[in-house]
Amino acid sequence: MAAQREALVLARAMVPEGFDSFLGQLEHRLDDPGYIDLIRRASEAETWEPDDPRIEELAAAIAEHYLAHPALLGNLTGAHVWTNASTQYRLINSHRQDQAPIAARLTALTETKLRAAGIPIPRPDSY
Repeated sequence: MAAQREALVLARAMVPEGFDSFLGQLEHRLDDPGYIDLIRRASEAETWEPDDPRIEELAAAIAEHYLAHPALLGNLTGAHVWTNASTQYRLINSHRQDQAPIAARLTALTETKLRAAGIPIPRPDSY
C-alpha cells in the first residue's frame, strides 16, 4: 500500500493537470469486482518467482479484462496528458521497479498485450 501512496504523490507532483482524471479513473476501476480480483491476484503474484509462467497468464487476464471493459481504460484522450509527459510517465510507471520486479514485469507484459490490441500506451523506448 505504501508503494501505491508514493505513486499517487509522484503522479500529483509530476503531472498535476492529469491527476484529477487519474483519480476518477481509479475510482471507476475500484467499482469493478473483476478489476479488484485481478489486483488481488497481482498482489499475490509478488510472492512468486520472477520467471513464474503464471505472471504471463495474469498479464493476459488483466489485458483481456481491460479489453472486455474498455471504460476501465479511461478516456484515452485524457491519457494524452500523460503520454505527452513522457519523462514523468516513465518515472511514475517505473517507480520502485527494483523493489517490485514482479509488478514491473506484470505491468510491462500487460502494456505489451494492450498495445498489440491497438491501445495507445507509451512504449518504454518512447520516453
